[in-house]
Amino acid sequence: MNRLRPLGLLLLVLLLPACGGPDPVQKDQVVTYVATDVVWLEGEEPIEEVVVSVGAGSVDMRAACNTLHRGGARVDGGRLKGGTVSTTDMGCGSDVATRQDDWLAELLAADPEISVASDRVELRSSDAVLTAVRQA
Repeated sequence: MNRLRPLGLLLLVLLLPACGGPDPVQKDQVVTYVATDVVWLEGEEPIEEVVVSVGAGSVDMRAACNTLHRGGARVDGGRLKGGTVSTTDMGCGSDVATRQDDWLAELLAADPEISVASDRVELRSSDAVLTAVRQA
């Protein structure tokens, strides 16, 4: 029996990284990150600032106008899964702001790859990458 205990501990240690850490989207604490000078569509001026909030079962984004919300979300296999994307409807008054919101909504709805660390979050789809750093 004592011979099996070290083997069991070794298997546990080897399997822990495969399980990954806690799901950052499901944590109770909401962490806010900011991306500046976001390159979004060729020929368009960069988006000055995108605020990304992660936690409490959702990922939220806000650029110039509306807030985009993906509630009921979770990280599964390194991708943002579950939930649906909803948005406020502020009537931005600008075609550029509306296109920015549409671009962010497409990224959020694309089941993007998501990487969350204490100091940064990255969302990546086949068409877009958004990297934001933690707000102080």
